[in-house]
Parts: sequence; structure tokens; C-alpha cells
Amino acid sequence: MNLTLALFLLGVLVCAVLAIRRPSWGIALYMLTYFLAPPFWWWGKSVAEYRWNLLASLVLLGSVLINVVLRDSKFISHRATKWLLLLATSTALNATAVHVLFAPNAQISSVGYVLTLKMLLLLILMAVSIRDETDLKIIVLAIVLGAGYIGYEVTINDRGSVRGGRLEGVGTASASTANDLACLMVSSTMLVGPLFLFGTRYQKLVAIVVGPLVFNVILLCNSRGALLGLLVSGVAYVLAAPRSMRVQVYKIAGLGAIVGFLLLGDPRIVERFMTTFNTGEQRDHSATSRTQYWKAGLMLLADQPLGSGGQAFKKVYGARYIERVTGVSEGRSVHQGYIDEACEWGLQGLLLRLLLFGTGLVLAWHASRRAMYTGQWYVGAVALSVLAGLIALMIQALFGTFLTSEWGVWMIALALGCHRLVEAELDDAAEYCADDESEANDPEIFDGPLLSTV
Repeated sequence: MNLTLALFLLGVLVCAVLAIRRPSWGIALYMLTYFLAPPFWWWGKSVAEYRWNLLASLVLLGSVLINVVLRDSKFISHRATKWLLLLATSTALNATAVHVLFAPNAQISSVGYVLTLKMLLLLILMAVSIRDETDLKIIVLAIVLGAGYIGYEVTINDRGSVRGGRLEGVGTASASTANDLACLMVSSTMLVGPLFLFGTRYQKLVAIVVGPLVFNVILLCNSRGALLGLLVSGVAYVLAAPRSMRVQVYKIAGLGAIVGFLLLGDPRIVERFMTTFNTGEQRDHSATSRTQYWKAGLMLLADQPLGSGGQAFKKVYGARYIERVTGVSEGRSVHQGYIDEACEWGLQGLLLRLLLFGTGLVLAWHASRRAMYTGQWYVGAVALSVLAGLIALMIQALFGTFLTSEWGVWMIALALGCHRLVEAELDDAAEYCADDESEANDPEIFDGPLLSTV
């Protein structure tokens, strides 16, 4: 057994034991088995046959049932949590109806259907696991360290290979291609900021080390959608910052710009990114093909607006509709998250998915502002980062099927967690003020003349 595998197994054991009392450690265990999934790394081949991520999910489920459902169910009765549960349930019911009624091939559709249910369950489990600021710190640190490990393997250990100017051969189960990995890294890098601004000395060091490593992976992936999403989210991060936090945010933005400039040594990255804004005559072959796939997807949607089940375009209908557009029959992804979601689960499914993202954006926006009034600077910084991360993902979904990616689920859950922490602090403050006023009018404490002046 090599040292890395031994440390991985030790991490699994420690997180599983700690999850008995605190569900956020179950989330940390999940992130450990996600980013360091043994089948994807040389050190894990001897244990690759075990379903580590499923084990982590079961530990998380058990921890939530024990510590939240049975002992502290008030987090489920929270208004925003109820709304998110309603959306998740509606999304699951819609997917079930489409899968049963409209999917032409139940076996193919079941892959996307089961994955949808799993991600919705993960959203709920992760959202109710954030009960205090310590939980939030554990989860954010777990995501950043996981992304940092991939950055370490790619940058220091030279894992993966650059083929066609893009990093391939490294990643996770749901982010094994350059575009997917870039999208994951963009969302993850947003969470580096809170650690650097308001973390402990150790967490600041983690941010300083991990930030450039993750940024390097994004650049090596050379994804136009990811770079555009990173640019737009960076602007949103600065513009959406509360006035009391703008100085710190400007520091992060400045450091990010410097790191990007230092790492941006390959001119091909810039050249490829600039083709995003080319006219139709200038657009390269891959971008032209992508617009043709979009047209094919819209044609399928026009024929079946209620949806066609999981992987409907990629595995069932795509080839015939692409042939109608290009004259060549080929089974490909539609390469557009919004169209793909509508093709699979109908226009109503796309609406529900957008409501989930919209809820995450609104909750993160409010939490980033209200946290300043309660003095929860770290929570506010995480909420602001989540806001930028969701915007980045929604931009990237214009160029790839990322709308259902699980890191989007992480961001929405973090948004709800931040909102609930801020609301709890505001409620406590209001309750304290009410108690203070009642004490001021208590005849056992104050005599008559003073009561008349209160």
C-alpha cells in the first residue's frame, strides 16, 4: 500500500467517524471520495472496485437522519428550505412523469433519470447539513482542498496530457473531459476568496497555495465557455460586493488578475478564447458544429415540448435531427445545457431547473448583504462567492450540458445554508431585543416611576 492510498483511507475513516455527530463531515467525506475517487488516480487502482462515493453518500444520509431529522428538525421547517424542498420534489415528480410517459427507451432514459434523483437528494442532504458557521467552513474547505488536489496532481505531478491544446485524461467521474473539468474548477475557485479574506491563518495559507493550482488547471483545459464564465463571474463578484466588503473584494480581484496574467503564458489560450466573439464567417469548425447541434435540439424540442427522457438527444433522437440540419447522421450531445434540459425533461423541467438556480441566486444575494448587519463576514463572503459561482455556471451552460452538474447543486445548497445562518442570527437578535424590552417592563425588576418612562 502506497502512502497516498493510506492517507486517503485514513481521511475516509476520520470523516466517517466525525460524521456521526456532525453531518457536514459527511459532506467532507463525499467531497473526498469525489475529488480523490480511486479509479481516477494511479494510487487507487487496488481499491478501485469499491464504490467509495456511494459509501460516503450512505454515511451522509445516515448522519442527516440522526442529527437533523430526528434531533433538530427545525432546519427542515425553515421557509426557504421548504421552498427548496418543494422545487426539488416537483423536479423529481416531473422527471418521473416524463421518464414513464414519454421516454422512447426506458433503459437509456433511466441513466439520466436516476442521476437527476441522486443530485436532488444530494441537494437536500447538503442544504440541511449546514446548521452553523462551522459546518459551512468544513464544507467550503473540503471543496477547495479537493479542487486543490487536482491542481496539485496536474501542476506538480504532471498528471493528464495536453491533446489538441487542451488538458485531458484527468478529473472526476462527472468531470472527465476538459470542458467539464474546467467548469468544475471555475465553480470551486470561487470559494478560495472567503478562505483568504476571513479564514484562519491556516485557511489563508490553503487559499494562497490552492488558488494558483486551480487557476492553472482552468487555463490548461482551454475551454472558451469556462474562461468566459470566469470573466463574467469575476465582474459580477466585484459589482455585487456589499459596500462594506468592497476593499477586500478588490484585493481578491487584483490578486486573481495578477495570477492569471502570470499563468497565461500560452498565446493559443487567448486566441481560442477570442474566437468566442467571432462572426459566423470567422467561427472555427467546432463552434459552427455546436450551433448546428443547437438547431437540431430546438427542432426536437419543437416536436416534443414535454420532454423525451434522460439522454434523449445524445442517445436517441440526436442523430436523426442532426442529419436534418447538417446532412450527416451522428449521435452527439446538444452542447447547450438549457436546450438539453428542455429536450430531456420538457419546457416545464427547464422552468423548474431555472427556478432552482434563481432561488440560489436570490438567497446568495440576500445573505451576502444581510450578513454585514449581523457581523457574519465569512458567511457573507461565501454567499458572494456562491453568487458568482452560479453566474459562472449558468454562462458555461450556454456552451455545454452543465446545468445539471453536481457542483451546481453544491452552490445552491451553500446559498441556502448561508441564507439560513444569516436569518437565524437576525431572529436571535430580534428575540434578544424583545426579551430586553420585556425585562425593562418587568415590575419585579423596575419600580413604578421607571416603568412610566419606558
